[in-house]
Amino acid sequence: MRVVRNVWGSLLLTLLAISSSSPAVGQVRSPRTAAPPKWSELEKTVGSEDYAQAKEQAEAIIQRGAPEDRQKTMAVYGRILLALGQKDQARQYLAMLSKSGGGEQLAIYNAWLAALDKPEEGIKALEAMLEKAGGAPSEADAEAADVLAMLYMARGEQEKAKKAVDFGLKALEYRGVKSGYILALLRGRLTSDIAAGEAKRLYNQAEKLRAEKKFVEAGQLFAQVRAAYPQNQWGHASGFRIGQCYAGLNRPAQAIDWWQKFIEELPAGPWRGQAHVAMVDLALEMQLDLTRATEHAMAAGNLLAKGLDKEAEPSWKEATYDIYLRQGIVSLVDGRFAAAVQGFEQAKQSAPKETPKEVQTGLDRLIEAAQNRAKLVPDELAVGDDRAATALALGNIYNVLRRYDEAKGFFTLPLTGPTRSHSAAHRSFAGLGLARAVIGSGKTVPSSKSSPQSSPQLQAKAICEASLQEYSKGSWHDETLYRLATLIQDMAEAKFGIPPKPAADAKQAEPPARVPNPQEREAQVKAERERRAALVKAKAEALPYWQDIIKRFPQSPRSEQASYNAGVLLYEMAEVAPHASERSWREAGSTLHQFTSKYPQSPNAGDAYVRQIDIALERLFDVNSAIVVAASAMSWVSSAERGEAKFQTREWSLSSGQDQCEPATQVAKPAVGGTDTHWTVGQISPRNSIPATCLELNLRATLLYWINGEKEKAKLYSERASSAGFAKQGDYRDRKRMERLKDLVAGTIAPPTPDTLQQAFSSHHWLLLRLADLYLLCFQPELAGSAYCKLLDWTPPTGKRKSAEARAYLLWRAGQAMEFQGLHEQAVKYLEQLREPAYRNSTYAAEGLFRLGLWDYNRTQKPDVAMARYKEVFTWFPDHPRAADALYLFALNAQRQSDNRAAKDAFTLFLERYPHSPLAKHVRDELLPEANRPLEVREKTQ
Repeated sequence: MRVVRNVWGSLLLTLLAISSSSPAVGQVRSPRTAAPPKWSELEKTVGSEDYAQAKEQAEAIIQRGAPEDRQKTMAVYGRILLALGQKDQARQYLAMLSKSGGGEQLAIYNAWLAALDKPEEGIKALEAMLEKAGGAPSEADAEAADVLAMLYMARGEQEKAKKAVDFGLKALEYRGVKSGYILALLRGRLTSDIAAGEAKRLYNQAEKLRAEKKFVEAGQLFAQVRAAYPQNQWGHASGFRIGQCYAGLNRPAQAIDWWQKFIEELPAGPWRGQAHVAMVDLALEMQLDLTRATEHAMAAGNLLAKGLDKEAEPSWKEATYDIYLRQGIVSLVDGRFAAAVQGFEQAKQSAPKETPKEVQTGLDRLIEAAQNRAKLVPDELAVGDDRAATALALGNIYNVLRRYDEAKGFFTLPLTGPTRSHSAAHRSFAGLGLARAVIGSGKTVPSSKSSPQSSPQLQAKAICEASLQEYSKGSWHDETLYRLATLIQDMAEAKFGIPPKPAADAKQAEPPARVPNPQEREAQVKAERERRAALVKAKAEALPYWQDIIKRFPQSPRSEQASYNAGVLLYEMAEVAPHASERSWREAGSTLHQFTSKYPQSPNAGDAYVRQIDIALERLFDVNSAIVVAASAMSWVSSAERGEAKFQTREWSLSSGQDQCEPATQVAKPAVGGTDTHWTVGQISPRNSIPATCLELNLRATLLYWINGEKEKAKLYSERASSAGFAKQGDYRDRKRMERLKDLVAGTIAPPTPDTLQQAFSSHHWLLLRLADLYLLCFQPELAGSAYCKLLDWTPPTGKRKSAEARAYLLWRAGQAMEFQGLHEQAVKYLEQLREPAYRNSTYAAEGLFRLGLWDYNRTQKPDVAMARYKEVFTWFPDHPRAADALYLFALNAQRQSDNRAAKDAFTLFLERYPHSPLAKHVRDELLPEANRPLEVREKTQ
């Protein structure tokens, strides 16, 4: 190819001016510190016809590239501009090139420029060039052949295009060219563009630019497609996209004017349906012009009803759903309810198959709202600023349809800028809708004083708070309070909740679980306790908002969830408090009782009953109150078994910013419209499913009635818990718990608490001790340990003191509960206290120290550590049943350590003290003789 070398300096300045005069909107230039691309990279990009990327590379080379690369780049720069449809810049470039001669390449690019407006003129010029080339074509003639082939293909003249390509390839062969962008273009011209067509290729390239928000460049390329192929489907589509480019440049007036002319040019033509839809959206979003929006929605619908020709039908079919949806929206806002029902029903029928279920549900709700002639905004907002009321109504509709970006636009209008409403009520309601849209979209809106942009959740929380402050009397604030409280709990769970386990890799087997050592287990328990305390503290910020709903909006659909959540939060706050007062527990119990009294069939009622029984028994020591709760709980269980547990449904209200509350029969579903999945994390759901909660309540009732001496009722609920319907709900520990309770009720195992200790405790604390022992018996060491610790901290009334025997019993049981949780160090802390002289006459001290020896050996496998524990037992408590076991194990461990003398002495002492022990014969006949044999003889025979 010939390159004009004598104009390097002046042409470089021109190209620098062209490349910097009107950069594309949204274009990001390479940092000046980055090395510019090489000519080889640019040549490859041009050869692949990625001209948007080619332009960026070319401008970088022109500004900072090597001199030789600059020369080559300047030669091809005209092609890049023409391919992108940037006629003004191309014309400027070619004018400069003409001053310096320019040669054949100038003629090629001028012909291409002419073809953008008059294809026939450009084709004739290029044909003349090839004829003139004769038998000695140049490299430039090969490029002319490629451009000519491209223009032929745009006209559908494939044979002529093939001849032009053949000419170009032979020209390059004649010149010995075996690489370069012209060769790549000619080789790919027929294979890539015969199927796709030049118009489609250019259209797709323009679409890519538009997606990158390079609206100026995209618009120029769309204009080129439309000029070259006005009757082609891609030409029609480009006509519509030009209007979108105007809108992307924030020029709504120009976009509307363009689309208006586009529609008038061919009213029933291809892509005019999309233009009508875009006109509706712009009229509403930018101008709140309901009249113009209605005109375009109805005009498009009328054309659909009349039928369309074959060429236009595909694009109109694609726009059908959007057209009918807009008809429904403008009709509903305008109060034409019958037309709204028709529009939404037609939209539902024509919705694409991939339409999400949530959107289809939204359409159903809008149809219902239109059929019921529903209000779109509360009564106090229907007066005054009509434009603000229209914006709020539209925002509500788009929130129901889950089109949150559009909803944000409408709710922002009354809050900021020239359309800001003078009404505090309007601004307050807009805040609620905006918060919903922010969470729904997962994206913030531009920050303002009341809405920090750190995260969508934080911004939505601030917007809700501002909404309450702006106009506190709003009838819709049950929804504001609900969403604010839910957001607080969402964020608390996200920060302090237990993260979900990552999905298991099916290809990789999970490593076997490792049992933590005592120190690790202690650390885990401490960390979990601190995490839970932090979680409850963070969630507690929501409590005043739940309570405000209960107080101010008792008839609201949100009141049911608010009542439950408030009760659970009060319960959890008391649970994690170091020393919760009786008043705290009574407040939690009272709130939960109010909830179950008002909503006895709620799916959450079962969990609330479990918590009430827990408060009555373990915190207030009131068996009678617990029995009253249990009776109500059993009534709930019966209704739940019949499938009657459900949320109290009330008429939903679009004007309050709510979605419909759906009933649930298994677990508590979120009360935010049932499908608003963006507001569900903060729900305090039942800890178990309804069947599992029924199992828990039957087990609690069994324990409660047994401890109250009502054995027949205890047996009844034990049998119900063991029934096939409930038994499969629990895990291993639940099943063992059922078995133990069943055996206890049947009398096959004795009550675990010694009656001899009763006089050492008050009635309340005696009840707690019996509960603790039952929890330990029934594989619930966490509950048991908590109760034992409370009893150890209990101070008797003045003039009384705990007996040493009672305290020894508590220390022994507390140690057991800790050990069964894997908290060995905690267990040692309690059992070590039994070594004090005050407990030398205690039955339970001997039991505890013996257990400590067993646990120490099992964990350390060190005989000397266990031997010290056993020695204390048979030395301090020689008459205790465990003394014989301790002495026997002491001797075995001595023998295991090869301490022959200690073993022999211990076995001898064992026979002297406990000759009637079941182990005596084994010691006398085998172990003692073995201990008497010399060590070397034993080693030889082993």
